[in-house]
Formats: sequence, C-alpha cells, structure tokens
Amino acid sequence: MIRLRRLPFLLSVLILVAVPASAQAPQKLTLQEAEALAVSHHPQIGAIRYTALAAEQATREAKSAYYPFAFGSLTGAGADQPSRIAAGGLNNPIIFNREANGVTIGQLITDFGRTQNLVESSRLHAQAAQEDVQTTRLQVLQQVDRAYFDGVKAQAVLGVARQTVKNRQ
Repeated sequence: MIRLRRLPFLLSVLILVAVPASAQAPQKLTLQEAEALAVSHHPQIGAIRYTALAAEQATREAKSAYYPFAFGSLTGAGADQPSRIAAGGLNNPIIFNREANGVTIGQLITDFGRTQNLVESSRLHAQAAQEDVQTTRLQVLQQVDRAYFDGVKAQAVLGVARQTVKNRQ
C-alpha cells in the first residue's frame, strides 16, 4: 500500500518518465539502414577492430629483430678538490671530474629460426584477429536482422489483431 506522503513523489517520477517517452516519434528504418547503423556504432566491432590493429603491430614488432639496432650511453661525475664528502658518501680526493660514453650496435646473424617462427606466429595471430572482426560483424548483423524481423512480425500480428477486432465489430 502506498503512503499518502509518497504519492506526490511517485507521481512526479511517473510524469518525468512518461513525458520524454511520449515526446519521441518512432523512427522507421529499413533493414539496410539498421545494419549500417549497427556496424558503424556497435562497441564490440570497434573494440575488436582495435585488437586486430594491435595484432598487426605485433607482427611488425617481431620483424624488428631482423634489423640492426644501436643505442648510446653517456655518464659523468664531478668532484670538488677540497671536499671529502660527495653525494652523501666519502670521496677520494684523487678522483677528479670524469666522463664516459659509449655506443653499442648490434645485428642478428642467426637464431636458428626462432625469429622466423615468431614472425609467422604473429602473422597468423593477426590473421585470426582479422577473422574475429568479420565474425563479430556478422554476429552483430545477425542480431540486427533478428530484432528487425521480430519487429516486422510483431507489426504483422498487430495488424491481424486489429483486422480481427474490426471484423468482429
């Protein structure tokens, strides 16, 4: 049983919910328009596309082992002559300012097929991800088709029911 002091609140909620729902006119879509909207706006399709793009980049990452690489480093240290403490520790006064640098260059010569197998595995993974995109797209289209034809069926049943009522009157 509803208490009387809650009645105005419930009525205001009912009005707030009913007014926007009644203000919207139904939108009529063809099957092709509904499918196009679903494919362009469905979040699953967008997410799986990005996953497939990431898998393609993983293939490029695996191929990078074939190319030479280089990196460099630079270090330095400074020491004050009369100081015994440097950077919180004891300092040797014979250590003077110094600097060191270096460059490393490397090239893969052989890895007994490991890189080739990694590249092939990544390529197959990217291919499977592209097929997942197609599968997800077809699943979404199937859901749209099912919903569309359920709506058409409901309209047909409603039309038959209206015609039956009209004939009985």
